[in-house]
Amino acid sequence: MINRLLYLLALVKFLQASPLRWVARLGRLGGGLAFWLDARHRRVAIANLTMAFGAEKSAAAIRALARENFRRIESGEEIPTRENGQPRSVAAITLDINRAFEVAVRRDPANWFWVHNRWQC
Repeated sequence: MINRLLYLLALVKFLQASPLRWVARLGRLGGGLAFWLDARHRRVAIANLTMAFGAEKSAAAIRALARENFRRIESGEEIPTRENGQPRSVAAITLDINRAFEVAVRRDPANWFWVHNRWQC
């Protein structure tokens, strides 16, 4: 258990020190892999897209949209992790991330679907 935590901490430190472009590419690769490995959320995403687009899109187009959604999180401005040379708190960074998601959803709600229990009633 301790070894896993140490590996996770090392990965987080590596990602924090890496250029954003590298981290984004790694995220896209991981998202593509997640689409194939996470059958439950893949089914939810496809069901939500089918409900949203109905007969407008073919099953293949809906599947392609779901796969791309796993690969990409639209990025806006970079969220700073340091302020005045000091690391920002996790709470402050998380708040900025949530605000960025809120802006993206408000800007284009038709391009957003919910696959996480956070939004389910």
